Amino acid sequence: MIRSLFPSILVAGLLCLAGTAAPAMEGDGRLLHRNCRAEAPAEQRACLAALSRQMERIGESDRVCLPNGYEIGQIRAALLAWAEDHPDELGLSLPALVRRVLEDEFPCSD
Repeated sequence: MIRSLFPSILVAGLLCLAGTAAPAMEGDGRLLHRNCRAEAPAEQRACLAALSRQMERIGESDRVCLPNGYEIGQIRAALLAWAEDHPDELGLSLPALVRRVLEDEFPCSD
């Protein structure tokens, strides 16, 4: 339970420190990718918040094994690396894209 709440707590803390709320992100993976690549703080906050929300929605999975003590920034880095190899898949919905990144970048070993 704590493990699944950690991304939310981390993002909430980051948003409090930043002093402004991140806007909700709708759309497909292109917008998420653009925000995660951006240098502007507001876009970075939107990226991290969207990743956190999608990870909460995905929940526990037997196909995804995140490292103990992972940080949401690691998920962001995984998304950016994955997008370099799969640019044609950025049109996926946010839930489908995040699930695909997690399954590809953090697979469970059999």
